[in-house]
Amino acid sequence: MIKKIFLFLLLLFPLLGEAGSISISAKYSEAANTFVIMDCLSGWWDKTFCQDDGGEFQKYWAKRFGLTSEDRDLFKQYDVVRQKYYKGLGLPKDDIGPFKDGLFSKRSGITEDQIAPSFYSSDTLEQSYGKLEKVIKQEDLVFLKSFHKHFKVNYQILLSESEPFRNKTKELNRKLQDKKYADFFAKISRYYSVAENMKYEVLYTWFPPLDRDSASPTNSFLVFQQHPIKHIDSDDEDIVFHEIIHTISARQPQKQKEEISKTFLEACPNIKEKFIGLYRGRVLEEPMAVTIGQIIFLKKFFPKRLKWDSKLYNNPWISEFAKLIYPVIESELDQNNIFSVETGKKLGFLCNEFFQASN
Repeated sequence: MIKKIFLFLLLLFPLLGEAGSISISAKYSEAANTFVIMDCLSGWWDKTFCQDDGGEFQKYWAKRFGLTSEDRDLFKQYDVVRQKYYKGLGLPKDDIGPFKDGLFSKRSGITEDQIAPSFYSSDTLEQSYGKLEKVIKQEDLVFLKSFHKHFKVNYQILLSESEPFRNKTKELNRKLQDKKYADFFAKISRYYSVAENMKYEVLYTWFPPLDRDSASPTNSFLVFQQHPIKHIDSDDEDIVFHEIIHTISARQPQKQKEEISKTFLEACPNIKEKFIGLYRGRVLEEPMAVTIGQIIFLKKFFPKRLKWDSKLYNNPWISEFAKLIYPVIESELDQNNIFSVETGKKLGFLCNEFFQASN
């Protein structure tokens, strides 16, 4: 009898869902900051996260330091090296059509970039170069060293301006150690059927003094770009947690991604026919990150900072659809449900109603 009960519990346990733990910390690294500054300045790929600024990064640099023909030639060479070691180039990114990750963040995106992690995980450029020796060809490493050396006089000025990030990361670390956040993300991991343990590090890097900042998750790192003076007093927890949702989502079981995406699109066929230009990651992935990482997170921990009458995202579809699906997702989490095909159908119906109302 005891054996039968034990067997029953073993069979039941996966249905209940096992949650992975998530540890979050923040740090300032000159190696990461230097890499991101120069990576963005080069403009090597228009899909990289720092090129969403309409070229403002390069415009700012040109106005402050100037850009020579030699600089631009080096950018072209840098482009070649970066593309050589970035696996995701050329793969379909913008269709809403059927493929294995559906409407969600790509699992392969976790390891696409073979160069960046060496800088993200190091404190100094020398440490980064040492790690890259095992990853890229010697001649490419020699070029990267000369590339950084060529621009060093100017980027050192931006590194000096970035010193306030050291205190900011200390304060953010103090906040992030609160157990309530770990419990919250364990619940989200379980909802997405993710049992992996994750160690997540927030890296602050310099950004021009624009009226916004930028954040991009990659594997176990979140690159947070903001101006170290203009935005030094901003509260960033909700942005951090928004991006962590993407990292969890990428680790969903492939079958779950496929089935939920298929059901959603069947319930909302208009999304493919009428919303031309809305790439797949913005259909459901981004609205869910806004719903969970911003709306539900702020409501739970910082209710006074939740402004329903403001834009939650700089894309109107994402901002408004996130508000629309919020009651469904919150109810699912409150009931300790698992993200399912049935949920995908509900969200798809809401998507369809949204289209009909707009028409």
